[in-house]
Amino acid sequence: IEDIMSMSEDPIFELIMEVNKNRDTGPHLISDEVDKLVDYLIENKQESIGIQTPWKEYNKAIGSGLRRGGVNLFGARPKVGKTTLAKEALLHFTQKIEIPVLMLDTEMVLEDQLIRSLASTSSVPIHRVESGMFSENHAEKNNVMKAKDALKQNKLFWYESIAGKSFDEVLSIIRRWIVKCVGYDENGDING
Repeated sequence: IEDIMSMSEDPIFELIMEVNKNRDTGPHLISDEVDKLVDYLIENKQESIGIQTPWKEYNKAIGSGLRRGGVNLFGARPKVGKTTLAKEALLHFTQKIEIPVLMLDTEMVLEDQLIRSLASTSSVPIHRVESGMFSENHAEKNNVMKAKDALKQNKLFWYESIAGKSFDEVLSIIRRWIVKCVGYDENGDING
């Protein structure tokens, strides 16, 4: 079913992207554009550019935040916390900046991610959450219950396990999520 949906979605989404592209294409003479850009920057000061991550030093290293159209890649050996790092960033984006996010996971299932989210949000060790032992400590139980309530309130964090799915299936999932959960503005650009 995913393959069939992907086959019909691809031409439609390609047409949408083509229609929404900026019609002002072609080479531009730099000297003709520099005055407009500098004037615009002076009139539209911004304290930070892009989407701020929860890590100040990382933001500084990448030029003030994640940029539209950019790709940021975290690489490391297996089992050192890449998924946890991504989840922490996504929780930050949904809770602090209030933008919708989709986490596509090739390794874990939803329950594993929920346990990790409860642990990180409550500051209770993951083994205490996963084993249920947090319930024997009043402070830990209180923190996990607050974390549970915070996660229940979060209507911007979406999750999908994509283990074993083809690249085309993953693109189809992303496209449907954008249409269903993010949407487009009046200019046909993706919201956010």
